[in-house]
Amino acid sequence: MVLTVDPFAFNVPQGRIGTTLALQLDQDPLVYSLNVGADVAVDKVIRGEDREKTSMGTGRLDLVGGATGTDPDDLEANGTLVLPPGSLDGHPIATALALVLGDPGLIDLPYRTETAHFDIRDGRLTLSQPLRLLSDTSIAGQSVELEIGGSAGIDATTEPTLDLRVAARIPRSRLAIKELPDEIFDALENDEGLVELPLAIQGSLEQPKVRLDRDAILRLAGNSLKREAGRRILRGLSRLIDG
Repeated sequence: MVLTVDPFAFNVPQGRIGTTLALQLDQDPLVYSLNVGADVAVDKVIRGEDREKTSMGTGRLDLVGGATGTDPDDLEANGTLVLPPGSLDGHPIATALALVLGDPGLIDLPYRTETAHFDIRDGRLTLSQPLRLLSDTSIAGQSVELEIGGSAGIDATTEPTLDLRVAARIPRSRLAIKELPDEIFDALENDEGLVELPLAIQGSLEQPKVRLDRDAILRLAGNSLKREAGRRILRGLSRLIDG
C-alpha cells in the first residue's frame, strides 16, 4: 500500500521547502521516496541556521531520492543547488585558503552564478561534478577560479566532516607562498599568468584544515616541465629540418 502525500510546503530557518512524499506502508522497514524543491538561504544551509549574514544569497535546491528505513544514513538522493552571485564573506574555508595561498582577497571573494550537482549516499554529500566558483571581478584582467570536488558528511547531530579537493587558479602576482620555489611557479604558470595550485581540505566547515597538495603540485609541475622539454626538442628538430 502506497500513501502519497500531496505536495506541501513549510518554512524552516534555511528557507521555504516544498515536498512530495510517497510511503510504502506495507513494507518493514519503511520505504519512502521524496521530491524536494526549496528556495534556501545558502549561508544557512552551509554554515547553520543561526547564520545572520546572507552574503551568499538565496539559492534553489532540488532533490530527488528515497530510502529503506528511517536512519538518515539510509537516504540515497541526487540533486542540484543553484548558487546566485554572492561573496565568500569571511567563510572559514575562504579564510584558511587565503592564509595558505597568501592572498587576502580570497576572504571575501565575490563570485558568479554556479550550480552544484551532488549525490547523497551513506550519510555523505558528494559533488558529482566539480563546482566552479569564478570571481566576478578581476585584477589586471585576470579572474580567480576555485574548482571544488569531494564530499562532506551531512549527519545533523555532528559537525560535517570534509574531504574536499580544490584546484585554485590564481594570478601569480597575488600569491605569496614561501615554501614553493620560483621554479615551481614557473612550471605551473600558464600563458595568461595564472597558476593552478591543488589543495586538500579536511576538518569541519567551521574549523577547516587546508593544505597544499604537494604530491599533486609536483606532478603538475613535472608534467609541465616535460611538455616544455618536448616543445624545445621539437623546435630544435624543426630548425634542423628547415636548416
